[in-house]
Amino acid sequence: MKSSTTNSPPNNEQAREFAAGIKRLEQAIERERWSSGCIENATKVYELPEYNELLEQAYDRGFVGSDQSADGFDFEAINARPEKQLDGLPMAEIRRFVHALYRCERHNHGWSSLVLLAVQSGALGMIALRLTKGR
Repeated sequence: MKSSTTNSPPNNEQAREFAAGIKRLEQAIERERWSSGCIENATKVYELPEYNELLEQAYDRGFVGSDQSADGFDFEAINARPEKQLDGLPMAEIRRFVHALYRCERHNHGWSSLVLLAVQSGALGMIALRLTKGR
């Protein structure tokens, strides 16, 4: 994984590519039929090629960047009610949410996977839907 220093927000094509990556990860996790909240599954998700592909896309497509803050997101509340929490967010905040998700994922490595929880709750699916609709 490379560290991004890009300050450019993703364009529409990059957003659609990232949304497609989210869909591929959702399908891979669905195939595994993992139960939610299991730490063992958090370790397994890191081994999925689709997980690593989406992580690379997050950096390469401008969703994770040094110009953003990871502060202010309550992932537990978002995962409990993703449609209420994420619907209507401006694209800049969607980008910041993805940035925060991956920054916090790094700090949780070995304990849980916020990305896995966001897929299982439907939060990342909501992001993919918003990204495919465009700005």
